[in-house]
Amino acid sequence: MSHHLAMPDLSSPFVSVIVPAYNRSRLLEGCLLSLAAQTYDGRRWEVIVVDDGSSDDTEAVVASITGTMPIACVRHAERQGSGPARNTALALARGDIVLFLDSDTVAPPCLLAEHARGHANRRCFVDGPAITVRGNPQAGSWPFDAPWVRALAALDVAGSEFVTVNVSCRRDELLAAGGFDPVFGPRYGWEDTELGVRLRRRGVERVKNRRAFVLHRLVRGYDWRDRGRKQREAGENAAYFLARHPTREVARLVKGRPAIARALAACGLDAERVANACARRRSRTPLSWALRQAYEIQQYERGLRHGRHLIDGQLASRREPA
Repeated sequence: MSHHLAMPDLSSPFVSVIVPAYNRSRLLEGCLLSLAAQTYDGRRWEVIVVDDGSSDDTEAVVASITGTMPIACVRHAERQGSGPARNTALALARGDIVLFLDSDTVAPPCLLAEHARGHANRRCFVDGPAITVRGNPQAGSWPFDAPWVRALAALDVAGSEFVTVNVSCRRDELLAAGGFDPVFGPRYGWEDTELGVRLRRRGVERVKNRRAFVLHRLVRGYDWRDRGRKQREAGENAAYFLARHPTREVARLVKGRPAIARALAACGLDAERVANACARRRSRTPLSWALRQAYEIQQYERGLRHGRHLIDGQLASRREPA
């Protein structure tokens, strides 16, 4: 009696899943365990984790998963940022389609199949919802089929285009567009949206597949210092984003909040005063929420002003005679 190995379905696109990681080994483990349960043909996909200079046990976590699915781990000796980390993985990827996920997401078993389906006969990138969940459920207990999760995924109509928490695109389109701009570096924000702008200018359309959702885990409380730092960095990146693409579209994306910040400042709310109030109030009252929003908005504007100042200085130095 002869036995024949089943051949992979070569009509299915090969998918490379790229996950950058920085000091999030426990969250990364959950992400990888969820990918190990995919229904997509295991011979038609791979996972590439980029350890972006972590000081935790990220490499050991990836090593513990090896053997359950096709996975590789690449390490940066020093942190370079999520964009450069994704570029490193993109250069190694074998897939027809590249799926970008964040390390704090978990994927339902159908995720790869749904992303692949979204690319059929289209020149597009496929945008899937990211449903925020609190806590850190164990593998096997993620609420993928909960009615409220399905409802939030079905109602996902807003949000920026090409957000790398859960988005896929053909590898050749990403390479032709030049990948992620490394100038954004390790700062938070806008490096993925900026690539999306370049893709759409090349004629790549956006397709929303609400069945290709992930759960985006929020496992700790509100850290106002961390949020303030991220918003300052996002403001600095926004200044560069607008300088690179000085269009009305990008201006609407990056300049919406400073007008609110100026209104708050006119009412006497400055960032330090709001930050102190945030530190004192740990409750979830409407006032606490409003104070946090005011603080983040003002930190964003500070970053935006600082980024503009740096760009203006660079332009002035280039204009100076040698």
